Amino acid sequence: MQSLTRAIARMSLLLCLQSVSCQIQGFVKKAAFLPCIYSDSKLTNAKVFWRDTSDRNVLDIKDGKEDVSNQNEKYKGRVSSYPEEYSKGNFSITLKNLQLQDSGVYDCFIYSADTHRAVSLIVSAEPTRGPETPAPRGAATKICAHLLLLAAPFLTSFL
Repeated sequence: MQSLTRAIARMSLLLCLQSVSCQIQGFVKKAAFLPCIYSDSKLTNAKVFWRDTSDRNVLDIKDGKEDVSNQNEKYKGRVSSYPEEYSKGNFSITLKNLQLQDSGVYDCFIYSADTHRAVSLIVSAEPTRGPETPAPRGAATKICAHLLLLAAPFLTSFL
């Protein structure tokens, strides 16, 4: 079940990488990757603002650094980004220790490029294990392998 959950998460991520808006599934007490990639041109000293459904400050990125000075208490210690990726236009974040109340739309405003990305996060309880019929051996791996081949040009900056 865990490998199927990971396969679905990977497929969702691959679809999101090229979208202006996308949907991510997360589970309570786990982490979720919220993508925000700008690939039209290289940005230097970008200003990026992540906000939640209630317009609370999730994370600001200014002059190549995380700025948590105005970060909402709800997100303190739970959000991380990838500073080494900023120069490639990758302003994605990871939200840790998910709670049901984290469900909602997260907006990534790339002020420097006058653009915006929206990510809908749906948080649910961890799926319960019950009697299940296993998928054919390697089925999820094959699906992911095909999707990764299709998305390889977009994922090179993560490798």
